[in-house]
Amino acid sequence: MESPPPANSNPAPQPGALIDVRFPHPLGHSATQTFLVIVLAMILSAICAVAASTLLPSFTPAARMAPSLALAVAMFAILFGVGVALRARNKRRGQAIAVAVARDGIGPALATFCGAVRGWSAADGCDSALRTLLSAGHQGLTLRIGKSEEARTIEPLIWPIEPQPLDEAYSSLLVDPSGAADATRAAGRMTSLGHSDLARVVRRNVRRKGGWWPTLIFVPLWAFNVGEALLRQRVTLGAVFWTALLFGALFLGPVRGQVAEQWFIVPGGMVRRKAGAFQKRWNLHLFERTRSVLFAVRWYGQSRQVFVTDGVESARKFATRDEVDLLLRAWLSPLPPPPVERLSDLE
Repeated sequence: MESPPPANSNPAPQPGALIDVRFPHPLGHSATQTFLVIVLAMILSAICAVAASTLLPSFTPAARMAPSLALAVAMFAILFGVGVALRARNKRRGQAIAVAVARDGIGPALATFCGAVRGWSAADGCDSALRTLLSAGHQGLTLRIGKSEEARTIEPLIWPIEPQPLDEAYSSLLVDPSGAADATRAAGRMTSLGHSDLARVVRRNVRRKGGWWPTLIFVPLWAFNVGEALLRQRVTLGAVFWTALLFGALFLGPVRGQVAEQWFIVPGGMVRRKAGAFQKRWNLHLFERTRSVLFAVRWYGQSRQVFVTDGVESARKFATRDEVDLLLRAWLSPLPPPPVERLSDLE
């Protein structure tokens, strides 16, 4: 009698299921990398300052500016060089993820991958890994990467909804998680951002950038410069600079190159609309779960970052924990996404 075949120790993930990958560290931050870059910048700037002061006559204005100029040049050179090297390294490691998944399974392979790309340019590794997994046939793969004790139970939406902004300051589903208001709304369409109170907007922006501690670092510097300006009874460059920086930290969300971009949740997918500097209309793209790969990653502090690709386009976005949960509820919905023609109201 023939013995039964051995069970597959690395079964393929079921499409539409959420896979939690335990990784205890924030993926977007590495204290070791930051420390090494600061030390290298200090050493290089000291060498540049000494060389500039020696080569330039002491009576020239350039000699007095040499230390500051050397520090700026050294910092830029270090950051640029390290960024290019880490970006190329992480892209290569992302391209090897499909082999590791086939050998070790999703969970172990992704945990190892996170440890390999953690820190600066981790986003480039995630983008590369998503495209590689998609090309290897893992359409429908949805992963949540972070601390296991922080993982919340995701209840997929089982009722139709109109497109809603992925924004905890505006989404009615975060105010009413049961969805009763949306389930009974027959003709209401969330095609634009509605009204929200200022406190919710500030709380969202602070959470997307990591939490209150990174933001509060600006407060003493802002207070010192504003106090100095008041004592001098004139507007100083420092007061203007730190006031603008604190204003941006509280009232502006993270910016990633594009002039404007918004995400909207729909059952079984996500709609991204964006516009360039000289475009008069929004460009829409529907990411369907069954054709895409999505990572929801604990980035640093209270900030999360979501990566998604469907082979045609790729997108990523900073988000709060509540926004990630809301996106996953819609993304994992058993309902099909709306037809593209129904999304014309978002243009």
